[in-house]
Amino acid sequence: MKNLVLVFLKKISDTYIEDQSKWMEKMKSSQEEQGKALEEAMYEYEKNILFNHSIKEQQLLQNNKKLDEWNECIENAYEVQQEVLRQFEAKKREKANQVANKNNELLIAQNYIEKIKEAATNKKQDSSKCFVYPASSAPCGACTSAGAVTPHRRYKEPRQKKEYSLCI
Repeated sequence: MKNLVLVFLKKISDTYIEDQSKWMEKMKSSQEEQGKALEEAMYEYEKNILFNHSIKEQQLLQNNKKLDEWNECIENAYEVQQEVLRQFEAKKREKANQVANKNNELLIAQNYIEKIKEAATNKKQDSSKCFVYPASSAPCGACTSAGAVTPHRRYKEPRQKKEYSLCI
């Protein structure tokens, strides 16, 4: 029995050694195939990752370009708005200055009229009729005197027709 067990174990070990070399070859070939498959899968994965990455980069560049265009557009609109507001404010100030100047001119004219009235009433008491208007208010720019010449009305004279004689 011992011999039988030894023969049986020897047969098993021989078979195992033969099978082991076959299994090792199969395992090596299987590992090589798995390595190639893994390498191909990694290559495809890298390719997909790089492709997706490049697509994302392009999208980011396009988005950045659009954002830059929008920012530039907004900046231009802001500058135009500021320019319009400046012009509006300048026109508003100019109008206010014109109104103020007209009001000042009216006040000056009213003060001048009051002074003339006061001078005329004061001089009436002195029995004097003459006072002078400034050249700026005279129509032709010449200094005129009010009351220097006593105004009088020239009455109309009837027109006389000239008589013509016809000579034949």
